[in-house]
Amino acid sequence: MNAALLHLMINHLPVIALPLFLGVLSWGRFKDNDSIIRLGLFGIILAALTVLPVYFTGEPAEEVIEHMAGVSETFIEPHEEAAEVALITTLIAGAAAFLCFLAPRFRINKNISLNAVSVVALFAIMLLGWTAHLGGQIRHPEIRSGSQLPAEGTNHE
Repeated sequence: MNAALLHLMINHLPVIALPLFLGVLSWGRFKDNDSIIRLGLFGIILAALTVLPVYFTGEPAEEVIEHMAGVSETFIEPHEEAAEVALITTLIAGAAAFLCFLAPRFRINKNISLNAVSVVALFAIMLLGWTAHLGGQIRHPEIRSGSQLPAEGTNHE
């Protein structure tokens, strides 16, 4: 297994887990169920932690593919830059979720702290999605803006 394969295998974890657990948190708030809320917060923390190995396998993955045909720094660089912002925002969401566990000790309003987690997590989800989209463009020309795909039934021999 090389670094590119590892990066591709794990990069889906935060992209899928963070919205899933934000949904759990939202459901818990809707049902006013502290157990479900705690599960959602714990899941957001775990989802945030999954972004670390994804980020740190990115550079080694680049070294594997940067000299392959069809791969250009034009597509890698924006993905790297977006990944940095997504990493930081996702870690902030995880830290905010962790602080929610401590909120009662410091008499912080529960709704305010949960609202903060929800907003930061939602922002992180958008950034993770954008980063994933940019990463997909590295090897998938069909999703690049302005790409022209052959018409169905057209033979390009």
